[in-house]
Amino acid sequence: MSGAVEGVAVEAVEGDKEEYERLKRRYGEIDGANYCEFGLALERYAKGRKMSAKHWNGGHVFAASREWRIKTIEQLNEAVKVEEEHFSNVLEEFVLWLKSRGLNLGGSAEEGLRRRIRKIYVSHPQKMVKEWCDLLLAEDKINPSDVYLWWGGEPGKGGKYALLTLFFELSPEDIGTVTFYEKVSRNMRVIIDIAERERTHLSEFFEYEPDVWSVLLS
Repeated sequence: MSGAVEGVAVEAVEGDKEEYERLKRRYGEIDGANYCEFGLALERYAKGRKMSAKHWNGGHVFAASREWRIKTIEQLNEAVKVEEEHFSNVLEEFVLWLKSRGLNLGGSAEEGLRRRIRKIYVSHPQKMVKEWCDLLLAEDKINPSDVYLWWGGEPGKGGKYALLTLFFELSPEDIGTVTFYEKVSRNMRVIIDIAERERTHLSEFFEYEPDVWSVLLS
């Protein structure tokens, strides 16, 4: 996000180095204060409390408005349509938030900022959602599974603003039965097959404390 803002700042000042440094410094002040606020909010969130406000840690502009469990083209199209509208609204909130903190770029630069941030959104997560759904549908044609694409979650540090992953659910009653092992084997095979093709995005591992997971999954 900072790269998009700085890039627009260059355009806004039209070569005025002093003015560019002023805008860059002001954004740094805004971003630094915001990062501290977000860190405290994230600590509270991990203890089971709600996010009470947007702290704009980059990812809030891109985070999904709700949890989506996607398995079909119809579900994909609905999610993309809803989240496109949500993204547009939140993007406007973000621009207003910057202005309210004294970062006034001017009309043309604001439009440039919108274009740059939208380009990021279209690339990720929107493009990733579509590509992963295509891979999941292709796998289901070969071997139907209980694997879904999960798009949702609160923003987090390090740009991991929304959980975008593959998952499957199992009934507790099946544990220890032949059905359980057959389902796990089939579902894990699908996830592994997709992960091998999407190695860049599905090979990272992030360690979360148990209380964070309890918040996310409750």
